[in-house]
Amino acid sequence: MSETLTIFEELINGICELVYVDVHSVEHTVSVTRSLIHLPDSFDESHEKWKSSFSNKYITVWNLVEEKWQKILFSSIIDCERLTGNGIKNENS
Repeated sequence: MSETLTIFEELINGICELVYVDVHSVEHTVSVTRSLIHLPDSFDESHEKWKSSFSNKYITVWNLVEEKWQKILFSSIIDCERLTGNGIKNENS
């Protein structure tokens, strides 16, 4: 569960590149977030997708490219790298 919480924290803190495998064993890379500053202006925190976004099995994230909510199975996530926000890796250091 700690890895799940780490992924959730990364998504709250900025934009992440998430790599996951779908039900057909196809690998996908998506740019997603749960950071309020990166959600559309029309976003409302009372939105059902926001409130029911985290469980032991799934997470609902905002897909920045497709501009829609996406539900991803936690066990299908291969990698999560945060691209924006405080604490990201600096290649110069």
